[in-house]
Amino acid sequence: MIFIVIALVAGLIGGFMASAKGKNVFLWFILCGLFPIAIVFLAFMKAEVAQQSNTEGGPTV
Repeated sequence: MIFIVIALVAGLIGGFMASAKGKNVFLWFILCGLFPIAIVFLAFMKAEVAQQSNTEGGPTV
């Protein structure tokens, strides 16, 4: 019973962290629920930043 509670808490923490970093929430919920140490990997991952193209001078041919 205690394992289920720990898995749910770890999954929720991982899901919230994944949401804040723009990652797949469901995937990280499952990973952190099964392997709570996965939270450490998620904590050190960078957030994805959308890349913008520089189009100030018009399109380049």
